[in-house]
Amino acid sequence: MAALIAYNKSIAYACTKNALSLSYANRSATFLELECYDECLKNIKWARESGYPENKLSKLDEREQKCKKLRLKGRNNKNEDPWEFFKLSYPANKKIPFIVDRLEVRTTEKYGRGIYATRDLKAGDIICIEDPVISFLDGNHFYKHCNNCSKSCMLNLIPCNNTASMMFCSTKCMENFYSKYENILLSLNDDMKLLSEIATPFGGYKELDDFINKTNTKNLKKTIFDFDLSDPQHPEYRKNLMTCVLSLQPKANHHVNEDKVIFNHVSKKTANHILSIVPNNCSGTYYLDGEPSVPIVAGSKISLFKALINHSCVRNIQMVGIDDKIAIVVMKPVKAGEQIFDCYYDKYSFTHDENRDQMMKQFNFKCDCHECFYNSFNLSLSVTSYPCLFMTRKNFTTAREVLKNNWNYINSNKNPQKNFDKELMNTLTLCTLGYYATFPCENDSHSIFPFM
Repeated sequence: MAALIAYNKSIAYACTKNALSLSYANRSATFLELECYDECLKNIKWARESGYPENKLSKLDEREQKCKKLRLKGRNNKNEDPWEFFKLSYPANKKIPFIVDRLEVRTTEKYGRGIYATRDLKAGDIICIEDPVISFLDGNHFYKHCNNCSKSCMLNLIPCNNTASMMFCSTKCMENFYSKYENILLSLNDDMKLLSEIATPFGGYKELDDFINKTNTKNLKKTIFDFDLSDPQHPEYRKNLMTCVLSLQPKANHHVNEDKVIFNHVSKKTANHILSIVPNNCSGTYYLDGEPSVPIVAGSKISLFKALINHSCVRNIQMVGIDDKIAIVVMKPVKAGEQIFDCYYDKYSFTHDENRDQMMKQFNFKCDCHECFYNSFNLSLSVTSYPCLFMTRKNFTTAREVLKNNWNYINSNKNPQKNFDKELMNTLTLCTLGYYATFPCENDSHSIFPFM
């Protein structure tokens, strides 16, 4: 992984065709070591097209022949498409095709807007596979992910034509990026990207200002459930999505630094409203980037379905980041009529009281979930820390076999593209335990991981 990232930087900073061709050739050797044969052959092709030195072509030809032979022998027969594994567990909502048809939005006095199950959901169900409506890539990860769509593409990225600080997964993504931000490239930052994304479907900054000024922002209560989003090519599609973004809950009493560039393009009212939305609704984009267990925040994103899910310290779903998408997996059974909950913070990073104070400060509410009500913060950790204590002998064997199959899938598909494997495995483990666990427990002392 470190070698690929280093070669990506070499490709991005290459000032001559000779330097570019050598970088592509060296990256092809790394992909060959990783048994990523298609990527190896692509880089060999790009090295030749960039003018690879004739006195070294024999080495490149030899690598190409070796790669083709290995691919022909079926050595690279792994499933490279995570979407063969990640699929919605039930038929999709006809108007919102990235969620299942067992969910609806409701508004209550206590919770405001929230997502509720209309039919029973079981642990392990995938209920949403969502593209973030807006995403931002952290500068430290420009050579690890496409600057437009955030895909890693196994680090097989191409350089930007205009700057060494960005890379893309394809020329199409590069063209799309510049078509969106061509008017603000000199002042390109996350605030301006956000403004441009929102303003473009309305026709521009002035038209967005007019929309905000004519609409009381407190009355903007549109969600994805108010629109037909079945056709991404519909002329109103992006405008409807951005209307939902403008309807997201802003942070109360949010202080905005008026030195920001965004204030030079739109009115103070519009700028303040847009910037106050980000703190409450922008979440991290996590990748493993080769580390075996610690996910890294590589950027941030706004996801409209995820933004409708309310908080509970005892959540019943898990977010899994897969390249440029978010999969939402049910962790424990949810009955029809029950609400879907996520946990807004890392509960292992704070004390219980600090968590509640953070909720009040950030989101202006006091959590009163089961865990908060009984102040049983430490006790609740035992469910995930010692799962076998909550399983009966009858269900133990079944759960172990399910987990074994899950591990086999992950282990047979490990390569740089599978940067979600550890997070996915943790989720599958919790889902399996949640489905087969019964209460009260019989206090079994088995180890549930004899196959690891």
